Amino acid sequence: ICSGLTSITIPNSVTSIGNSAFNGCTGLTSVTIGNSVTSIGYEAFNGCTGLISITIPNSVTSIGNGAFGGCTGLTSVTIGNSVTSIGDYAFKICSGLTSITIPNSVTSIGGHAFYYCTGLTSVTIGNSVTNIGDYAFNSCSGLTDITFKSYNPPSFGGNSFNGVRQTVNIFVPCGRTAVYLSATNSILPPNITEMPSFTFSATSSNIQHGNVLVLTQPNCTNPQAVIYATANSGYTFTRWSDGNTDNPRTLFVTQDTALVAYFSSNQGIAETETGELSLFPNPAQTTVTIENVGNEANIFIINAMGNMVKRMDKVCNSITFSVADLPKGIYFVRVGDAVRKLVVK
Repeated sequence: ICSGLTSITIPNSVTSIGNSAFNGCTGLTSVTIGNSVTSIGYEAFNGCTGLISITIPNSVTSIGNGAFGGCTGLTSVTIGNSVTSIGDYAFKICSGLTSITIPNSVTSIGGHAFYYCTGLTSVTIGNSVTNIGDYAFNSCSGLTDITFKSYNPPSFGGNSFNGVRQTVNIFVPCGRTAVYLSATNSILPPNITEMPSFTFSATSSNIQHGNVLVLTQPNCTNPQAVIYATANSGYTFTRWSDGNTDNPRTLFVTQDTALVAYFSSNQGIAETETGELSLFPNPAQTTVTIENVGNEANIFIINAMGNMVKRMDKVCNSITFSVADLPKGIYFVRVGDAVRKLVVK
């Protein structure tokens, strides 16, 4: 029992962590597992009550029985996407855990795997899990949300969710409520809500530059998402991570999708000598005409804060548009590399 050990780094040369390797190391607070480790053995970190967080690398394919059992201080666990099985009692009595996501690579969750994890509030079970063992989530009394990603329900062991509160929310893929109700057979409360089996997110590359609003989330009846990137002072939205430049943007989501908004600095923005772009009248009160924009050009109107306030796509040669809806002030018109200042009075 290595109670004085506080941290350990397992080098990349190691391929497995043996049975009971660090069992009872109560002083252990930090563990770094090398990316060559493929298996974590029986009770490898059992009773390491001081351990706060653990990241299981993608190289690991199996987590042994009782591997992290009794790690009551554990608040965060990241399971790599190569793990195929979680052993019996793997995380039993990890009362500090608040959420867990079982990746899509996992096919089985062992008996008592998360037994008595009373602090656990949310569980997401990947779409490849076919078997949940006896008492796997028994006495997880804090659970408020359980999400099943699989189109077909897994096989449930005896009392796998015994002791879960009756008000827990169950989320299943679209159109699968009846199938899950039949499969759970009163193992879980009937508080079922359908949701898409895919995940969708839209985030900022840097919150110091700007933020992203998800105005409409895709759902079972409408897979449409609407997102909007808002730039902070001194920055302008430039593109989404897939190259699209629409903002706001509407898209239909049919698979796992994660978009990132990128912004560019407006510090030192000024008119350029590039191109023959011209606009008039300037200053303007009601309308502005832009000429010599080129063929199928995208036009961006940017305010002094760096936010795009208007956009016109695929303009050929010239366009006249209204500025009556814009507050008085200084704006910049950008077409490709050409920038012209516009005054609205």
